[in-house]
Amino acid sequence: MSTSVTELIGSFYEAFSGETGLLDAVITDDWDDIPLGPGQGPGRAGARSLIEGLSKVFSDCRFVVEEIIDARGEDGNRTVGVRARMRGVHTGEFFGIAPTGRETEVRTHDFHEIADGRVVRTHHMESHGGLAQLVPAGSALAIHLNRRARTGYRRAGSAARSCMILRPVTAVGRTFQSHAASSHP
Repeated sequence: MSTSVTELIGSFYEAFSGETGLLDAVITDDWDDIPLGPGQGPGRAGARSLIEGLSKVFSDCRFVVEEIIDARGEDGNRTVGVRARMRGVHTGEFFGIAPTGRETEVRTHDFHEIADGRVVRTHHMESHGGLAQLVPAGSALAIHLNRRARTGYRRAGSAARSCMILRPVTAVGRTFQSHAASSHP
């Protein structure tokens, strides 16, 4: 049975919102995540540990897909670009920062390589500006995060402009929430 790109990408972000049982259907066992997160191992097992770690740090973790750009070939393989936002409440220690109880947002720009109906590789870039609100103003980490966010958006902007010739897909603005959330819009 063929899965639409909207269903595949939706299930991917739903998995990263805490529904790790979906990973088997959406990513390959040797999934290549570029770059790996701090302490993350490779493959599907590394994805599970990353998701578990995120859920310990950010309660009510959820992803909102803002745009899907489909550059797959006729056979359904190749690349899909996604702009998304991760939101959650900072309720666990994060890189030595005590829980603040604040809601935070991280914007992501992801490029997923699709083969035979599953994601085999993901290149991603996050804007860490939203994380800066979790750290004391003026601290070295806050300065680093703010600088990285400004630089990342400039780079992402030029890359995104060069991709606009690709065909956009619907499902913009759909929220994928963890199983702890009460409902899906």
